[in-house]
Amino acid sequence: MTTAPGTARTYRSRTMVVIQSRVSSGWLISLSLLAGLISQAALAEQYRSEVKEIPGYTPPTQQQEVPPEERLKKLGDNPYAKALTLQEMASNAAQNKDYKAAIKHLEAAIDTNALAGVAQADMRRDLATLYVAGGQPAKAIGMLQEALRGDGDRDPELHYALAAAYVGVKKYSEAVSPLEKAMSLTRAPKAAWYDLMFAIRHRLGQLDAAAAVLQEKLDKFGADKQAWMQLTAVHVQNKKYDQAAATMAVAYRQGYLTDPDELRQLAGLYTKGGAPYEAAALMQQWISDKKLAGDAADWEHLAGLWLAAKEREKALAAMAQAARKTGKPNQYLEIAQLNMELENWPQAANAIQEAFKHGLPKNRAGDAYVAMGISQFQMGQNDAAMGSFTAAASHPKVSKLARQWLDFIRAGVRPSQVALHKNTADDGLVPEGEGYTGTAATAVAIADLPQRSASKGYGADSGEGYPTGDQYIPMGGIRAGSADGRIPAWTGGLHPGNTTGNARIDPYPDDKPLYVVTASNMSEHAAHLSLGHQRLLKQYEGYKMPVYPSRRSAAYPEAIYKATLENQKTARLIDPDVLEGARLGFPFRRPKTGNEVIWNHRTRYRGNSLTMRSAQALVLADGTHNISKGIADILFVYGNLNNPGEIGEGHLLLYYLWRVLGPSQMAGLTALAHETTDLKRGRQVWAAPPNIARLFRLPANIGYDYPSGGTGGLQFIDQINMYNGGFDKYTWRLHGRKPMLVPYNAFRGYSDKLKYSDLLGKKHYNQEYTRYEMHRVWVVEAETRPGESHKFSRRVFYVDEDAYGILMVDCYDQDGELWRFQEGHGISHYNVPMTTTSPDLIYDLRDGRYLATVLTNEEDLVEFNNDKYNARYFNPAQVKTLLR
Repeated sequence: MTTAPGTARTYRSRTMVVIQSRVSSGWLISLSLLAGLISQAALAEQYRSEVKEIPGYTPPTQQQEVPPEERLKKLGDNPYAKALTLQEMASNAAQNKDYKAAIKHLEAAIDTNALAGVAQADMRRDLATLYVAGGQPAKAIGMLQEALRGDGDRDPELHYALAAAYVGVKKYSEAVSPLEKAMSLTRAPKAAWYDLMFAIRHRLGQLDAAAAVLQEKLDKFGADKQAWMQLTAVHVQNKKYDQAAATMAVAYRQGYLTDPDELRQLAGLYTKGGAPYEAAALMQQWISDKKLAGDAADWEHLAGLWLAAKEREKALAAMAQAARKTGKPNQYLEIAQLNMELENWPQAANAIQEAFKHGLPKNRAGDAYVAMGISQFQMGQNDAAMGSFTAAASHPKVSKLARQWLDFIRAGVRPSQVALHKNTADDGLVPEGEGYTGTAATAVAIADLPQRSASKGYGADSGEGYPTGDQYIPMGGIRAGSADGRIPAWTGGLHPGNTTGNARIDPYPDDKPLYVVTASNMSEHAAHLSLGHQRLLKQYEGYKMPVYPSRRSAAYPEAIYKATLENQKTARLIDPDVLEGARLGFPFRRPKTGNEVIWNHRTRYRGNSLTMRSAQALVLADGTHNISKGIADILFVYGNLNNPGEIGEGHLLLYYLWRVLGPSQMAGLTALAHETTDLKRGRQVWAAPPNIARLFRLPANIGYDYPSGGTGGLQFIDQINMYNGGFDKYTWRLHGRKPMLVPYNAFRGYSDKLKYSDLLGKKHYNQEYTRYEMHRVWVVEAETRPGESHKFSRRVFYVDEDAYGILMVDCYDQDGELWRFQEGHGISHYNVPMTTTSPDLIYDLRDGRYLATVLTNEEDLVEFNNDKYNARYFNPAQVKTLLR
């Protein structure tokens, strides 16, 4: 660097600083908060007023370079020379990232006050950037704000520096505006600026905005592994696991993920995103391609993924690989337990033998002998089973159970009277349903002895209910009762063979409450309460839940039983929204996924046809209510005993016609729907407004969270009948069976001796007329998929294991807070026979309103199977003749 003899030059400096910031997700983010350069450009042309001859100051030449530190010592009292030399020293120190020294030199240069105002202002700007770089951002803020009041407002670098200074003092909200201004002042913002904006948004908890910044950076600057991983981490923090998996998958396809831990992380994200099958398939391929070591830990992980995907045979193969590599006896015992769940009795027995060969610990031997005895018993090897249970009896943990087994074998109990299940407790004695389905030990529950016989056509002479050849009732519920006796065995339910009359007559008139759940004792029962019920108990003084003896009253016609057993061989979902191969009965007697459970709800038998007059009431927070009434005509296509064909062309589920009878201003409103079992084709819906004799065809996609008319927005279309929508917007997860307190056998509240005013209380339904019982229910969670929209972000359904009626739904808002709660009060129409819910309630837990639908107390009795309807009756042209 040279200067002309006798000429003074000023030097403008820019600084660079790299700040390491660790975000809460655990990802290390290197953010270049201030990109700059240390400029040696001469300012003589810019600041002509500063060009002076300085006596005694001779600038160095290329042949005669003197360090500025040496020159400074010889300058004496010449302020101009000192200022310029100190400025040069500051520039050199900044280039070497010695910001402490750079700040010291530039402060000294400014203190000389030897340069003109413009040059002084320029040095102050440089000093402000050095303060930021040197870890003194608080000193920089005021100086940068001053600099931006003039021409500096057009300088993006200054705005950027101010944003960085605010970040340095943790004023993240204040940093947003100057950084946005900096990025707007240039057509090409730097990558580091996006890093800073991401850090700010992340610190503010604005995860969606943070993700958008990273995505924009990737779009502008191309592939960047760190950005991909940061974006993945943000999606994980935001619980958007589908998007996290998709992001990481892109990084994988672009070749950025090679570390085995990263591959395992990708598999984990697929699982959290509701795609465990894809996760397992990828991991299997990685092991095959040697991208993973394929050690015991990998095989164990793969087995867990296959189990999550409900692919138990594949899980068994992976578990076998892990066991061969480790030789751990407990792993062989797990293989035995899984084989027992699959009813692979010989394979289970072989695995138990391997567990003993590999040195099974004494504390597991009792469980192993019991499992061996069960397997031998199921294979008809009663003598061998007696030996295994005798050995088990010497182990205190299982001795009572083993002796019980010995007694039952001696008494000639058949395998069909034993229910096998997966247990979440260590002792292996809790029947299936006492906790969510897990992967812990398999155990047994002995069925209750028959209490009464069932009539021919609905049950076997043994009194066990309709025979199925296994431990499950025809609909798929566990035939046995619970170990604690609170849930009885199913012995055929209520049907025309053992009852007379109709659902207006309570078949259990002498039952009294066992106890009443209130806010004061709800903690004792919390394990069996939905979150919706817990909120109602806490929120409304006087809300209570009378709990009665449990009665498994669900029953269906024998033709439904037979068809349900046959559907096990053929029914399938070729798409979550498309059902095929089902005929007449429940499609999925042994459901393996959440949407299979809800399909059972949608297709459950409700008679061949029905005519129902009903009312609905919107109850406001102050207790006032508005009641509307209407009449529904329904012809069931699927599940029609008069025409029990397989799902065929058109995939029709039912025809539905609804006409509003009152209030007067709404009278005449008409809705016609052709429901389908192929929801991809969409339902056909028509509507006629009041006093207009014309049907209008509605879009096929009407549904989901479109508000249902006359409900004050409390009911969405897909909440009618507890749930009647499509499956495409949601990720469905089946958590297994669980014993819950549910509204059941609600005959008291169904009585025609009650008026609606008796039932519609302020804030909540009149709980004096409710009945709750302990029943096993399927727990199904539906979460809105990324990219899809619904006013509910998540719903948890509680579905009766005996009848597949949805009894309760917890509904969550977009912030994950419980917002609304649905409650369907179960009724067995034993004269048909079939089960449904009446009334259906929807509580808004925020504003104190609730909606009661399917109220029939003041209406005519529901008319089933009147055979007056055919498909022509529901033709739009025919319906037009009914309009007025």
